[in-house]
Amino acid sequence: MRVVEKAEEKISPWVTLVANTIETTKGKLETYHSIGQADYVGILAITIDGKIPLIEQYRLACNTTTLELPGGLLEKDEVPANCAVRELIEEVGLKADPSKLILLGKLKPDTGRLENNLWAFFVNNAEYTNAWETEPGIQKKMVDPNMLVQLINDNRTILKYR
Repeated sequence: MRVVEKAEEKISPWVTLVANTIETTKGKLETYHSIGQADYVGILAITIDGKIPLIEQYRLACNTTTLELPGGLLEKDEVPANCAVRELIEEVGLKADPSKLILLGKLKPDTGRLENNLWAFFVNNAEYTNAWETEPGIQKKMVDPNMLVQLINDNRTILKYR
């Protein structure tokens, strides 16, 4: 198979619809669609007092309130580790040194439809900041590791594939 034509339609500042027309091994032309968007970045952090921050928010795409790790979209020309640190500060008021982050992996979240990556990080001993305000629609939940395991086992987070 080979791509013979690629067309892109910017739908929003965050999403581009991509149409790839391919020539199959039998010479037939077929069009497949995918979504182009910025890479995802997520971070599992443990604070200096042993707590793990989670974000509780309503997600329209799945029509439910979710518990998830802090994270967001990589901004243009941003280094993934810096994005993780930025999201940690913005969403839960924790700070961490980007050089202390451990890259857990660069994953493909949905190879069938999404063209982006998911950068997953871990940091230990994240520190609380004094000047932090909750983003609208987001609630910070601080849990200990045992509670996180319980939440995962009870399917109450998006951390477990269902």
